[in-house]
Amino acid sequence: MSTRSMPNNKKVVLIDTDAGIDDAWAILMLLAAAKENRDINVIGITCVHGNATVDQISLNVLRTLESCKVEIPVYKGSSSPLIDLDENYKRSWRPFFGTDGFGCAEHDDAPDLKVIKEENAIVALDRIVNEHKGEVSLLCLGPLTNIALAIRTFPCFVQNVKEIIIMGGNYKAVGNTTNCAEFNFHADPEAAYIVLNSAIKHKVLIPWETCCQVPFSLDWRDNELGACDNKAIELMNRVEQPLRLKPTFVDWMPCDQLVSAVLLQPEVITESEMTHLTVELHGQYTRGQVVLCRKHILPPNTLLVKDINKELFAQLLLKVHNL
Repeated sequence: MSTRSMPNNKKVVLIDTDAGIDDAWAILMLLAAAKENRDINVIGITCVHGNATVDQISLNVLRTLESCKVEIPVYKGSSSPLIDLDENYKRSWRPFFGTDGFGCAEHDDAPDLKVIKEENAIVALDRIVNEHKGEVSLLCLGPLTNIALAIRTFPCFVQNVKEIIIMGGNYKAVGNTTNCAEFNFHADPEAAYIVLNSAIKHKVLIPWETCCQVPFSLDWRDNELGACDNKAIELMNRVEQPLRLKPTFVDWMPCDQLVSAVLLQPEVITESEMTHLTVELHGQYTRGQVVLCRKHILPPNTLLVKDINKELFAQLLLKVHNL
């Protein structure tokens, strides 16, 4: 898609992802919205380590795009966190979405690798936001390594980004990877620290606890969302099927999908707070945990999303049927 300058009423969207299953749903929501509304333009997808290797992540992105016959430039970024300290965690970690991030499901065809650009994701991030100064909504669905590197490498990057919407972290010290840390932030705490403490004008965080408040039943997932014969839904049904064997898979829990919902329809947010957020980097048990300045002695730096209109969110999810 074109990267030329656009009017301010356009939503110019750049996605940074570690393309697990929930990331793919989030991407499909955006593509469905772009198909319906010409004012939404997804101009690039950058890939980062997380649910799988960055090479595998790029393949997952390509499969997602091919399922709805859309071509968007894809860029490979960081293959590891800024600082890799937690050896004990790496030895014990079992990826929820499978080692490939896509349920280790079988696929008939290999994606066309020509869509992946040679340009590194960090360079592409800066170039794209520089071409669209003050227009780009940056949606972050995985560890924040690529974004942190862009911030540290290119001085004007933070000035050029319109907004950044992040799924990650927590605000009640509830973790899903360790007792106190959420997966995306625990995968690269230093990167999360850099991004939250950056001068990007408008930052929005959707934490793990908020995701936990809007689960859907498996019956709704199968008979409402999954009851469609388009190729995108067919792909998602296939890659999610292996998850049904997990004893913990009792509800359909959206995470990254909330990022797309907040961008597409901000009124989906029913409760939020402007507050100062940072990330614990040194705790033996709390590394990667989000820290709120509850005494309000530091200026707010992030809009913390605390609750979502589930009915409106469901309507946005169902638009994927239109792909």
